Amino acid sequence: MKKNILTILLMITSVCVINAQNNQKYDWVSGAWDEGLTAVELKGKYGFIDKKSTLVIPLKYDDVKHFREGLCAVKLNGKWGFINKANKVIITIKYDDAENFYDGLAEVELNGKTGFINGIGNIIIPFKYEAAGAFADGMASVKLNGKWIYIDKKGKEYLTEYDAKKALGIKY
Repeated sequence: MKKNILTILLMITSVCVINAQNNQKYDWVSGAWDEGLTAVELKGKYGFIDKKSTLVIPLKYDDVKHFREGLCAVKLNGKWGFINKANKVIITIKYDDAENFYDGLAEVELNGKTGFINGIGNIIIPFKYEAAGAFADGMASVKLNGKWIYIDKKGKEYLTEYDAKKALGIKY
């Protein structure tokens, strides 16, 4: 128990020290570490630093989300796409909006409709929904024709969470 508390205190202290150091360099430091990196912002542009405070992804993006499953949604010139930790664009920056990856899929919006893509940018669930939530336990909530329903990772639709969980073999 004492070891866990000490570990937590050390983590908090390191974030505070890094934030104090970087607040001299940056207008904003996230402090949330995702896959070893945290977002920073200077004069309206975002990038990422590592735990040594080294800028590893340049300050060039208009907005960023969090690294999840090795990828991060980034906004550039009004459009969203995904980069890896080496700042290589993995999924073309072309979407109107994008969310983090969960369960191997990311919610993206194009021309006012929401769909889901995989980690290489293939459309897995077509752009036909008005809104959506992230995948968890193999299912996500989506809004279709003004009503919320559930889908599985293949896009099969279920009217209720109970129906989706039953079909996926998840105890309710």
